[in-house]
Amino acid sequence: MSPVTSARPFIRERASGCFWYGKWSRHGQPVIRALGRAWAEPDGAGGWKRKRGRAPDGVLTEAEAAKRMLELVREHDEEQTLVERDAEERRRRGVTFRELAAEYLQWLEDIQGAKPSTMRDHRCVLAEPGQAYRRGSGSSPGLIMAALGYRPAREITTREIEDLLRSTASTGVAPRTVNKARQLICAVFNYGARPSTYALPSNPAQHADRRREPDAAALAFYSPEQIETLARAVVDGAHRDSSRPTLCPAEITARAREDAQDAEFIRVAAYAGLRRGELVALRWRDVHFTGRKIIVRRAL
Repeated sequence: MSPVTSARPFIRERASGCFWYGKWSRHGQPVIRALGRAWAEPDGAGGWKRKRGRAPDGVLTEAEAAKRMLELVREHDEEQTLVERDAEERRRRGVTFRELAAEYLQWLEDIQGAKPSTMRDHRCVLAEPGQAYRRGSGSSPGLIMAALGYRPAREITTREIEDLLRSTASTGVAPRTVNKARQLICAVFNYGARPSTYALPSNPAQHADRRREPDAAALAFYSPEQIETLARAVVDGAHRDSSRPTLCPAEITARAREDAQDAEFIRVAAYAGLRRGELVALRWRDVHFTGRKIIVRRAL
């Protein structure tokens, strides 16, 4: 039995004239496609009749519309058959790691609202082999996708991931870079293990070994006295170029105001722990004097 039934052309009025449309059903789902301009006119009884004379090029008679519709029916049926075969093959073999990773990144961006910097970093780690870098003339080795991209996610083993991590480490990258790759692969599989996605039975990356990272260096910081010394130096104009002296009293006054403001910027940044982008984006409405707090709403 053919999957296509109830094929027939019909005319619909549009602002630019009347057009032939084809309508048919495939597996019970209706399909409508535009066929072309119609060589027809109203018949006075709510229907349409063929115009007299020969139809110009690009304008279809009923017979031509029927022929064109049958061509579209065959094309659509072939396309949908390929789509259905691909979907069936995907169901049989399961989602590949490449497909799962792409879906995870989309979910992370659209649903979780990950920061653009996070998305750029993840897409770089999951880049295809040979994919050009966003900056410069280099390209990505694409080690993860080269090793796992084509593989059904359900069939990937911890051994494969261990081999991948060893290959990554052999390129001379830092242990932290290897661990970042492991962490991202683990996150992709965690997404695939959700009941709402693919219900993968396990996460093979969880059992892959982490690399030992060097101990973090001691955190250097300024003492309050050092911060105040720096702020006082700014108020005194010690940070300005001594080869460019002030020219007039008005400029001296303007510079003094700027120096006092810059000194307060230093104090706010140091005592509140604000980054430069957060400091520049700060507005008066973000400062709550009574509550003695600053709300960081955005950064530049």
